[in-house]
Amino acid sequence: MREHREIYTELLTLVKGEYRLGEHPIGGTYIEYPGNGFNRVCLFEPEYAPAGTFSLAIYAGDTCNQARALYKHFSYTKVLDLEKCDWTTKSHFHFAWQRKNLPIIISSDELSLGEYIGFWRWALKEGYIRLYKKSEFDILLKRMRDARVMNDLDVARFNEYFKSKKYQSVITCPGIINRISYPIERLNGNTKVLAAELKEKLNLLFEIYG
Repeated sequence: MREHREIYTELLTLVKGEYRLGEHPIGGTYIEYPGNGFNRVCLFEPEYAPAGTFSLAIYAGDTCNQARALYKHFSYTKVLDLEKCDWTTKSHFHFAWQRKNLPIIISSDELSLGEYIGFWRWALKEGYIRLYKKSEFDILLKRMRDARVMNDLDVARFNEYFKSKKYQSVITCPGIINRISYPIERLNGNTKVLAAELKEKLNLLFEIYG
């Protein structure tokens, strides 16, 4: 039986159309897409998806520049449009340093998805999606706590992480994850039929993202 990654590559090759394939050393093959807030389309088995499934997924707003592009157009109305097409949407706020995502766990669930998107659309206009120097960390953490993006435990984790690090800055990455999941057994069926389904769903997502 073929490995899942091999099948994912075949599926993405059938789905990609005019776009190119890229290769990530950890994540494997992806479609390079000049998206309005994202640039990769992946097939894999994410931990946050239902057990026994694989997902077609994008990580929008995964970098500072992507987030600035994303929140110029992305709204909760688009989330509802995506749900009608069987896509799910999940918030994915994290921090980065240069091109490296930092392993600081953000556990706050105080904001609804609509509130999360609404806050970052406002924050974009205020210039809050950016790099923060170490001297601004207190301002950043207060802002995130007041907005309920982070809770007290998140703030404590942030401070503990930077106690042992020499980084002099951090970048806010208010991401969004969109995925659509299928039973893993579908990988054993007709690849072309599955690819046609994935392409239809992906084209609907492209249309909604505009």
